[in-house]
Amino acid sequence: MTSETVKNNPSTFISLVIFDMDLYSPAHDVLQAIKPRLFKGSILVFDEFSCSNWPGETIALDKVFGISNLRFEHFPHH
Repeated sequence: MTSETVKNNPSTFISLVIFDMDLYSPAHDVLQAIKPRLFKGSILVFDEFSCSNWPGETIALDKVFGISNLRFEHFPHH
């Protein structure tokens, strides 16, 4: 889904997003684009969250939403 898709479809809301971007800029751009379409209960999945080798996704999430405003779950298989 692109930012144009989000902009051109105001009735679209997002319940699940899976991020495998590793880098700050694309993660930040997508988070900014989808933020207005998320709702309480939307799930964001990050493959490199809190990873010292690839901090981009974590930094982007903090800048767009603020880490303290979110609830986190960590799955034991990782």
